[in-house]
Amino acid sequence: MFNFQREVVLNNLNDVKVFATSAFRIEGAEYNVANVDDKKVYFTNPIAGKVMTIGIKAHKLLGKHVQIIIEYSSRPNYRGDFGAAMWKFRKPLVLDLVLSEDLATAGKQVWSAVSKVISAPNYPLTAHKSGNETYIDGKDCYIYCTRMTIYEITCDDSCQAHEDLKRLYKKDYQQNDEKYADDYSVYIPNREPFGTYDYLIQNLRLPTYENLRFASASVPELPIFGQKYVQFSFSYTVSRQNIGGVSVVGQKVASNTLHTFYVLESLADAFKKSLKSLVDFEELKRYDSNHKFNVTVLPAAEATKEDVKSE
Repeated sequence: MFNFQREVVLNNLNDVKVFATSAFRIEGAEYNVANVDDKKVYFTNPIAGKVMTIGIKAHKLLGKHVQIIIEYSSRPNYRGDFGAAMWKFRKPLVLDLVLSEDLATAGKQVWSAVSKVISAPNYPLTAHKSGNETYIDGKDCYIYCTRMTIYEITCDDSCQAHEDLKRLYKKDYQQNDEKYADDYSVYIPNREPFGTYDYLIQNLRLPTYENLRFASASVPELPIFGQKYVQFSFSYTVSRQNIGGVSVVGQKVASNTLHTFYVLESLADAFKKSLKSLVDFEELKRYDSNHKFNVTVLPAAEATKEDVKSE
């Protein structure tokens, strides 16, 4: 079995052609329908990313000496290449405050403390204030919050283990699309992008203008900044001619290629319409109801017919 992968960006459908009922061509490559596994093309719609937001409410903490611990983490942008330390070990934001009994003053104290922490160079969070509440935002769509814990400290000088530490609040946040709010916090989960300009440039290693400015006019298309793309994929298996395996037992050698096309969102319906007489289309959603990934872009070395079917 020989495994290959082809990834193409399509900003137009000028080279998408159908030949009778047996073959089609996309961007210079011709495909026999009989070799498309299950005669099925899978597509996934683009998703615009959004940053996470977590808000701290002070009205239940007035007049108390509190320690607020916010744990956040991040998935690497280059998925599968390496794990950043922050992603592996998580990272807490810790605030130790003696809050005023006045709500407006306490709100300013929380805002002042958060502002000092996130002002450190290259800190991955930003913040904004709304009324008496402080909101912390991720700097990119890959940062998310895992937990907030609030302790009340009742000792004056030196605390004795847990005797002088009372837990007032603990919340483990779910990474889904639902906004969460209670008397202590507000959490709006992040949403990782898919099929956007930045996603294609970062995850597919597509060449940049700087790398191609002296290339010929026939080079592959590049993503358009600000646009979104629908991913279409299918597995293609062909028997290799004149390359035999153990022929005495009937072994045959085949090549399997995983073909992925990122089609400009405005052209996605036309793309499906041009091929619907030859193949079926099935949607694979990027996330399920628990915010877990449903789509995995496999590297060529692992993309076999068996892998595709097992997925």
